Amino acid sequence: MANARRRTQRASRTGTRSTTTRSAGSGASAATMEAEEVRAGRRVDWANEFVYINKDLRQLFIVTIILFVLLFVVGFFL
Repeated sequence: MANARRRTQRASRTGTRSTTTRSAGSGASAATMEAEEVRAGRRVDWANEFVYINKDLRQLFIVTIILFVLLFVVGFFL
């Protein structure tokens, strides 16, 4: 559901992310991820990221409702 422009913007943002290896004993905790973001010199704006997620979920919900109504109508009249 994402358009090509948004995908290229995200690809260019994530392409600059530094790749660091974690030790096998450490889990992916929020503090570790936050420390890696600070070391990489960038902060993730989660409010901006959730806008895309909410938009996609809203579209998915609308399509689901339409399909259920269509399924009910077709099942009722056939």
